[in-house]
Amino acid sequence: MSCYGLGTIFGGSIGGKLSDQISPRIVSIGNLLLQSLGFFILMVAKSPCLLMLALLIIGFGSYGFIISNHTWTLSHSQQKHRLKTINILDASSNLGLGISGIIISLVSTESFHILFLIAGTILLALTANLILKYDKTTSATSSDTITDELHTAQNHIFYFVLFSVFIAGLIISQISSTYPIYLQHLFPSMGNKSFGILFTINTFFVVFLQTPIVNLIGKLNKTLLSSTGVLLLGTGLLILNFSYIFAIAILACIVTTIGEILFFSVAQLICYESGSDNKKGSRLGLFRTFYAASRIAGPVTGGFIYQIYSGQTLWLCCFICGMVCFIVSLVMINKGDYFRIQPN
Repeated sequence: MSCYGLGTIFGGSIGGKLSDQISPRIVSIGNLLLQSLGFFILMVAKSPCLLMLALLIIGFGSYGFIISNHTWTLSHSQQKHRLKTINILDASSNLGLGISGIIISLVSTESFHILFLIAGTILLALTANLILKYDKTTSATSSDTITDELHTAQNHIFYFVLFSVFIAGLIISQISSTYPIYLQHLFPSMGNKSFGILFTINTFFVVFLQTPIVNLIGKLNKTLLSSTGVLLLGTGLLILNFSYIFAIAILACIVTTIGEILFFSVAQLICYESGSDNKKGSRLGLFRTFYAASRIAGPVTGGFIYQIYSGQTLWLCCFICGMVCFIVSLVMINKGDYFRIQPN
């Protein structure tokens, strides 16, 4: 898993830079091929070295594809439609995660080799589709007039967003590490069902409600929206300290999910629009790189706090991190006016 995490870090960074230098479509094709190769290697892996190599390749190709695909898609979107585009991409990704979970539950009892074969074949088919699909569209032009002062303000906000991405990643990573353990301790009679129910609620909200929610408040200041998302992530986990009944845990999940919806869609838009035409892929790459790094550091940090202190202390720390991001954004709010989308 460490090799997979290392692959995501390099995949996000290198994928973003390559997307600026060559066609993002070509980068997407290459990364789909890498992922397919990784799954086929898993089918024949009989040593730890091959297993680590396969996961390194899959991690690299996964994040490399996400960056190049986002860069490619956003470059063909008008500015007023970019936030909707990101919402659709994220909702589609989460829908795929939900479907894959169903497929895994049905096929894993037979053989994991079948899963790897299905994944590798689908990725090959997607690669062929991109190869045969001619990119005849032209990039959407932006009418923004960027002065030196505005460019400096954009850079300040971009670095703040990267800081927020790392903090948000630290918080989100608890959901796949300490969060299930805490739920089983809190509701022992439910066992793994408690996490399954909350995971389903999270997926439902992201797939069906992300676009309406973000479009409803998308005209507000983007810097403030992104920091509010991090604050809600921390607040949702803090509510777990008061989850004496499962209904409160459901409320905590909803709050956390809304924070996830707000932050990741808006933060990606800020990173993309803060870069010049030859740096947009690199900035999206840095977004994914910081997020990947936080997903590696998060379980270690959270596990240490959970083990040495308690789950309640961990959720309080998550809330404090979210509050720090929110307070910093209030200080920088005047520099975020560029990211306020004007009414059509």
